[in-house]
Amino acid sequence: MHKTFKVNQHVLLKNSANKILILKQEGRWMLPGGRLEGMGNPEEELRREIKEETGLEDFKIEGVFDTGISPSGDTFLVTYKVKTKGGTEVKISKEHTDYAWVDKDNVNHYDFWHKANKEKILRYLK
Repeated sequence: MHKTFKVNQHVLLKNSANKILILKQEGRWMLPGGRLEGMGNPEEELRREIKEETGLEDFKIEGVFDTGISPSGDTFLVTYKVKTKGGTEVKISKEHTDYAWVDKDNVNHYDFWHKANKEKILRYLK
């Protein structure tokens, strides 16, 4: 973790059907990802987090889609574009209760923890 602020990394994980993976935790939906731990390599940390939360290992990180600061002002947010390369069989972690592949036509049916993530999905799938 950075000495003066936290860094959260999330992904817009797109499959071959042009749908984005979202995860359900405590009744609401979110993008896969999490806090950057330690001062490790951000890409390695992101790969670890994706595998831990989704069970997916065959994907390509295509680059940064969006950056920003959390509403509280204490967390730097980085959202990456990621595409699955092979199978899309998701095995969620114990911290999540469900998953869904969404597109621009049905993403509004889901209640997100952070409205900004829904807006990122819509912007990415334009």
